[in-house]
Amino acid sequence: MRIGILKADETPGGLVTRHGRYDEFYVRLLADGDFECVVYPVFEGVFPHSIEDADGWFVTGSKHSAWEELPWILRLKGLIQDIYKAQKPLVGICFGHQVIASALGGRVERYKDGWTAGPVKYARLDNGQQQEVLAFHQDQVTGLPPEARVVGSSDTCEYAVLRYGEKAFTMQFHPELTSDYVRDLLSLREIELPVAMRALANNANDESLQGKEVAAEIVEFFRSSTHAVSAGMQMPALESRHNEIR
Repeated sequence: MRIGILKADETPGGLVTRHGRYDEFYVRLLADGDFECVVYPVFEGVFPHSIEDADGWFVTGSKHSAWEELPWILRLKGLIQDIYKAQKPLVGICFGHQVIASALGGRVERYKDGWTAGPVKYARLDNGQQQEVLAFHQDQVTGLPPEARVVGSSDTCEYAVLRYGEKAFTMQFHPELTSDYVRDLLSLREIELPVAMRALANNANDESLQGKEVAAEIVEFFRSSTHAVSAGMQMPALESRHNEIR
């Protein structure tokens, strides 16, 4: 099965050596699915030629906001609408969660209390579990698209996890990131956080978080989709394509 990763940002230059390129976080997240992952750096204007280029699609996080009227974001929203209409499985994380909601008729806004960063506890309404996962955002979905159903929330983010039937599965948090990366990013950007939140971020331990469980959910979502068709090809685990169409 081929997954198209719609890459919406890059790891800041000072962190690449230690943490790797941004798309590598997502390839690792999907590793247990044994998928073929093809990366499209849409933030650089590189888009797939067709929604048929992959069996499922994944929109990454980004430093950008879903409401920005940048050409690539507007084009990404159009692509999301096409993917959704074609009923190909679609996953989004953080910015991906927000831009999918925006493209499908929802509302995204800046959170009134600023940044949320570090480990956050989310109540899952679909399975009754509580998950603690890393977050890093100051925007969030504040109005639901017509077909979205809330399946997870936190004390500060009501629409944190959304399901759109079997078509899309999106989340505000970051199961792909590591605690070390979040700490390094906070330091690099010099982001101010409340004392308690900063302490949680500083002391976060990946082994005590549920990122792996969320990764398994994402893999199962792609696998179980009745609309996905296995590519049936033996190809490299990561291929970066540069179909630059501006």
